Amino acid sequence: MKFPKPWYRKGRGWFVTLDGQQIKLSSDRAEAFEKYRELISQPRKMVIAADSLAGIVDLFLDHLKRSKSIETFGWYRYRLERCVQQFQDHKVSDLTAHEVQKWVDSYGLSRSSNRNYLRAIKTCLRWADAEGMIRENPLHHMQIPSGEAREVCYSQEEFDALLAHFQNE
Repeated sequence: MKFPKPWYRKGRGWFVTLDGQQIKLSSDRAEAFEKYRELISQPRKMVIAADSLAGIVDLFLDHLKRSKSIETFGWYRYRLERCVQQFQDHKVSDLTAHEVQKWVDSYGLSRSSNRNYLRAIKTCLRWADAEGMIRENPLHHMQIPSGEAREVCYSQEEFDALLAHFQNE
């Protein structure tokens, strides 16, 4: 039987995988190994996975990598990694809709881009909730804005050049 050992994820800290759950121990090595010793000293059935946002995001991205296209995985990964950087020491239960909205608004992006950031984190937490990894989804009732319609205007010259690529039949 393989015994679980702590491992380091660059920029996120120390983790251990127990009973199929990734548990964030700490960003500090000494503190991480102390928490690790406490966890493994408990009977295995009593070990409860911490609901760190970074751990949940990692599990969600692993799931996407196995089940979705590389483009979909990349779309989520970009947004969720930025979220984890902002809230790296947060537990899921500590997140609030207000602070997530404030973080997204801080980028000064379009309404559609804001929508995409919120969709990414809400989808991740909805998945974790459905899988029984978190007790409650703190963003369950958070409203997501609708996207904006994009308008593209071409000059007459650009339009004529575009039409030149098609044949009339």
